[in-house]
Amino acid sequence: MFEKPILVTGCPRSGTSLVAGVLKACGMFTGKVDKMNENIRIRDKIIKPFMVTQNWDAEGVEAPPLVENVELIARPRIRGVLNVEGWGGSQWMYKDRRIALMFPIWAKMFPDAVFVVVRRADQEIMTSCLQTAYMNGEPDRWIKMIADYKVLFAMMKQRLNVVEVRPDRMIGGNYEEMKELVIKHTGLLWQEEKVKQYIEPRLWRKEETVQ
Repeated sequence: MFEKPILVTGCPRSGTSLVAGVLKACGMFTGKVDKMNENIRIRDKIIKPFMVTQNWDAEGVEAPPLVENVELIARPRIRGVLNVEGWGGSQWMYKDRRIALMFPIWAKMFPDAVFVVVRRADQEIMTSCLQTAYMNGEPDRWIKMIADYKVLFAMMKQRLNVVEVRPDRMIGGNYEEMKELVIKHTGLLWQEEKVKQYIEPRLWRKEETVQ
């Protein structure tokens, strides 16, 4: 199972945290994650430091050059983190918007991975960015960010095993897209009641569903 992870990515504010949370509710192993369902050690000890060494934006807003010949020699370190955090060989997931920015590197490390690309309408992403305290006030920057990510998504679809999902459909009560993802690509059982318990308490505050 180590060779075929579920890698969740998407533009910031598109709903990647929600999608990752649904997968976790269905039994996906994530290790120790923060409130955005990102594995803290993999992100902060492996991915972000590597991006810093390349002079890339470690926050995942500014797209780096799409290089094919830079390899992140991190497979053993990632496996080590999983083992320390209790992984027993089951299906595992890593969620990070930075995956899209570095997708050739991830594809070299895990050529059999399933890349879950979370999509949301451009205007909804923009609105969410402008409403987020640390992102507001720079509309031109977010317009460019959305455009850059869309270019990367198109390239990923041409070259990788990509499954696109739209979390707004789940918010509307349609779980079919996520259900198909879980059953077809993870080997896990669809846990609809657990999924509803995860999603529905967040509906009272819409912006919490779009991280």
